[in-house]
Amino acid sequence: MNICRSRLNIIITIIITKIISKIIKNKIIVVTMFVLSVFTPATVALTIGKTFFKPRATGQDAVLTQALNISFLNDCEDASPCLGIETTTFYHASTNPNDIARYFLPNGKTEIYIKEDLSDGTVPDVWAGWLAIAGRTGKFASTVAIKPRHQSFGIVINLHKNLDRICKNMWLLATLPFVQVQHDLHLTECCRQDAAQSYDDLPPESQFVQNSLNATQAFNHPLLRFAKMKNGVQKLAGLADIALNLGYTYKQNQTLIARLYGTFIAPMGYKPNPEYVFAPLIGNGRHFGIGAGIDLECELSCNDQRRVSIINHFAYHYLLRGVEKRTFDLISRGRWSRYTDVVDKNNKALGLQSASNFLTQEMFVTPKSVINNMLSLHMSSRTSQRYEVGYNFYHRSKEDIRLRHPLPSNVLLPDTPLIISQAATVLSTNTPLQTCDADLESATHPAVITHQFYIATGFATDIHDCPTDISVGASYEFGDQNVSLDLWGVFFKINIAL
Repeated sequence: MNICRSRLNIIITIIITKIISKIIKNKIIVVTMFVLSVFTPATVALTIGKTFFKPRATGQDAVLTQALNISFLNDCEDASPCLGIETTTFYHASTNPNDIARYFLPNGKTEIYIKEDLSDGTVPDVWAGWLAIAGRTGKFASTVAIKPRHQSFGIVINLHKNLDRICKNMWLLATLPFVQVQHDLHLTECCRQDAAQSYDDLPPESQFVQNSLNATQAFNHPLLRFAKMKNGVQKLAGLADIALNLGYTYKQNQTLIARLYGTFIAPMGYKPNPEYVFAPLIGNGRHFGIGAGIDLECELSCNDQRRVSIINHFAYHYLLRGVEKRTFDLISRGRWSRYTDVVDKNNKALGLQSASNFLTQEMFVTPKSVINNMLSLHMSSRTSQRYEVGYNFYHRSKEDIRLRHPLPSNVLLPDTPLIISQAATVLSTNTPLQTCDADLESATHPAVITHQFYIATGFATDIHDCPTDISVGASYEFGDQNVSLDLWGVFFKINIAL
């Protein structure tokens, strides 16, 4: 599937580029980012066993922030409005739960087999001893599956201020996304053996024992502070990152309009919460950003019946380094070693504790580059109808993460297996936790490439002598690998120039 998507990326690039070249013929237009989709390396290896997932930020969705807006502003600037208000109400839902399940689970599966007794030679995906699961007769076994799903809705507000009084053709644009995000792992456990009792059936004085009775309880153990796997919905709402664009418009009659601008991103969202796996996130994780962009509109034809133009939106952002808390695994013990037990020499009264309590540390995280390129075909008719179809290419670099502080020296790794599914290989002595054994790759989100197609239609009118556009649209986004959400979405736009 991932190989096919990588090839589809190249095929889409070649086809669209040839179509554009044929349409515009000798007209001048800069279509830059399609080359990137060919030459940007696309890894087809499956990503597995990760601890952290970062969806595309709403403010970086060019369809929500730019579709139909560029042509509206270009049409209205000649009417000398002092303020343009663009509102986009949207709803998104993911469609690839199996891909995201493989992203989190070891061995690239959508469900894992957990077993305690290995005497029959059957090797599970995860040995129950890693999760401190102890069956009544020592023969616990179950299958755990997850189907992560994402939903989001909200409103993106663009405020466009004409600065002609300060400098002719200058303008300022502020983008404010208000979002509610909902994540659900849809965790299920079945085929259980030797684990009929639950924590609810235990007396209060026995509920804080180290061992769990099944995997669902192990992932939500009272002593587990991070990397929990919640069986239920998690919600987060608020204002995402604010983007401020200061730009200049160049016009060659109406045949070519270029809008150049610089960008400053002010973080207004939340930092990632490492308490739960697949926790909802708004914004870019509280990272400042800088960037630049250019919007080009080239007129293809214009007569008494209709005007047709092609629009290219290109934006580059660089997100700066910040501090986040992330959970990671150990190199010596492989993926999911975050769930093994460790010994805290400073607090022996607690006995064994989950490694994730100590493998969740503050880190310097640099998200680095974000590239957006959107190509649209726009048509407006004499009857004030508006039509637009387009394609958005999105690329986000692989993060750079580093530990902010050395790992605590008071933590010992007890005699547990080196390999998650092999209980026979053990260490002879307790081993001190070492910083060099931190598998930071397990906490790093890989590079992302996605493709989004959209279609929208609407009409133009005047409300109290203010030019107004009202439109609706739909979109679908998919990625090259299992590191991004495949999303379908609908949106409703109202743009008004005051």
